[in-house]
Amino acid sequence: MNKAKIVIAILVALLAILTVGAVAESLEKFPEFSARDIEGDLFTNEIFSESVITIINFWATWDPFCIEEMSDLAEAYENMPGEIEMYCVLMDGNEPGTIRNAVEVLEYAGADFVQMLPCQGMDRIMNSIRNVPTTMFVDSSGNIVGKRITGACSQGEYLTAVNDIMKDIRNNP
Repeated sequence: MNKAKIVIAILVALLAILTVGAVAESLEKFPEFSARDIEGDLFTNEIFSESVITIINFWATWDPFCIEEMSDLAEAYENMPGEIEMYCVLMDGNEPGTIRNAVEVLEYAGADFVQMLPCQGMDRIMNSIRNVPTTMFVDSSGNIVGKRITGACSQGEYLTAVNDIMKDIRNNP
């Protein structure tokens, strides 16, 4: 009977060690990309190395929740520390007339962060998005961190999410 308990204890310990190792290695990398923004400038994964956290918001001009959220995003971004950067991906950006519509939304919302157009490198991420707006957080190594936010959020909700991720990064370097 004692041998059985020892064997079970050893198996449980091995399983715990293997699980911790799997979790440590399971950080999802943001895919390699090379995207133009609505002004024609080129952006790549290098943007992540420039900030502790990079916020990537996926939105569409046809979605009323995305349009409504844009002013909250702009206000949240203004109140974030300088080590945070924000970029958006205009998911319908390759459709005719969309850039003009996006510029109107951005001007109305007072949003002045980069608006990237969809590109081939982002296909996997974009195909995983079921609802817009969707926001992801990426660390300086290009790992997706924190919880993905699906749906429109308030300025306070964004600030809370960023603060939680910052605490986690600082506590687990």
